[in-house]
Amino acid sequence: MEQRLKGKIAVVTGGASGIGEAIATLFAQHGASIAIADVQRERGEMVTAILRRHGADVRFFHVDLAEKEQRPHWSHM
Repeated sequence: MEQRLKGKIAVVTGGASGIGEAIATLFAQHGASIAIADVQRERGEMVTAILRRHGADVRFFHVDLAEKEQRPHWSHM
């Protein structure tokens, strides 16, 4: 598969299942480094392990973005 996203970083919220998991997988197949952010710790760690076995550069972040104190603190928010 063509590595169109090589050198890019994708942050995928909800990447532990469903559409988010599919997006993380597709981006990884195209060479992106992936940061998966999700509230589902077990599932997120499993998806991360699977993608790593296929050679992806991926990290999992257990976070609940519905909780204000867990959101990134960007100045424009």
